[in-house]
Amino acid sequence: EQLPAYRIEQVLQHMQKRDDLDPHELEGLEWRFVQMFSVPGETEAVALQKKLQREPAFFCELIEASFRSKSDKKPQDTLPDDRKNLARNAYELLSQWNRIPGADENGRIDAQALVDWVEKARGRCRESGRLSICDQLIGGMLAKQPETPGTSWPNEAVRDLIDEVDSADLALGLDIGIGNKRGVYAKSLEEGGAQEWALAKKYEGYAKDCELDWPVTAKALRRVAKSYEEQAKGEDERARARAWL
Repeated sequence: EQLPAYRIEQVLQHMQKRDDLDPHELEGLEWRFVQMFSVPGETEAVALQKKLQREPAFFCELIEASFRSKSDKKPQDTLPDDRKNLARNAYELLSQWNRIPGADENGRIDAQALVDWVEKARGRCRESGRLSICDQLIGGMLAKQPETPGTSWPNEAVRDLIDEVDSADLALGLDIGIGNKRGVYAKSLEEGGAQEWALAKKYEGYAKDCELDWPVTAKALRRVAKSYEEQAKGEDERARARAWL
């Protein structure tokens, strides 16, 4: 008899709390049910997230399983079912990726560990013809670094990396990742663009903090601020139009 999803989740949560379990066994269990970890804030694939965080080779394997290289012209629907399942699981885990390499449990980042991880990942993906998606995924992961009210963002280790790599694809991934962080939101019909104006102001402030020493990071953050500004103007216009109805 097949267990319902909530029971499987309970079993996984129990297994993740055990300290006597072989890490490879837990990784295997999480991989089998990786699709269940797709809801942010719920149970996450802890062992696989930690493996991604420490092993750039694993990250590259996931990319190779889920994204074709520039030289591969084979249609995706020609793949056998087992390869399709592998690709789906790999893509799902990459979408869930939220642990910055070199970061400890308190969010402090070892800058050299982060650089070393990224250099190894980019080197292998460059050879496999997947550097563009590699950089976009790295940018999206960096966007998930938590923000602390009253402090600048991202921290210096991340800024240094972004400016050192200086990749348009990584900056694009960062921009998209920042947008995705907002998640689901609600507003009244009369509210207009107040939320978007606040976000534009926040990211413009972050950009100003970066502009002297981290121009690449500042440019990416200003694009985010500009995007929210445009959204705010549109929301204000729609609110004014509704007020005339």
